[in-house]
Amino acid sequence: MQITDFYVNSYQEMHPDIDGCPLHDPLAVAVCEDPGYLSLESLYAHIELHGEWSRGQVIPDRRPVSRHLFNAHVAIDVDATRFQTTFLAVMLNEATP
Repeated sequence: MQITDFYVNSYQEMHPDIDGCPLHDPLAVAVCEDPGYLSLESLYAHIELHGEWSRGQVIPDRRPVSRHLFNAHVAIDVDATRFQTTFLAVMLNEATP
């Protein structure tokens, strides 16, 4: 419980305008079980390794005609309502829809 309190309090200090804190991993786990939560786009993406301002960023090539082959499936949308409904049902030990 101490780690949860620390996480919530730290996030509240960094973002006082947001009530609560994000939970990033539940959606990733849910997508492993049901990829239908996401809308994906196949494209070529490059990870910038040398840029002073962009190091570590994913640089997608979204041009309709690209000379590169697709090397990534990138999430462009999420069915947040369906995920939230299922997530809450699981957390409250209710039947999933």
